[in-house]
Amino acid sequence: GETRILKQHTHGSLTAHERLSLLFNSNTFRELDMLKSHRCTEFGMGHQDIPGDGVITGNGLVNGRIVYAFSQDFTAQ
Repeated sequence: GETRILKQHTHGSLTAHERLSLLFNSNTFRELDMLKSHRCTEFGMGHQDIPGDGVITGNGLVNGRIVYAFSQDFTAQ
């Protein structure tokens, strides 16, 4: 959420989406498995829904070449 995004920026860090947008050529990144979720029931995780399981994965072009990448999304809740 917004609170976690603000925390990232306060620490001088970019969000996962911001990092990926800097890496890939403009408008070429396609996110995969956005609706994926975990099946963990231990550690109190059974009642938490974290979109994409806290990881952004996808592909796009970097200097004209196809690249696959992932980025930990610390703002996912």
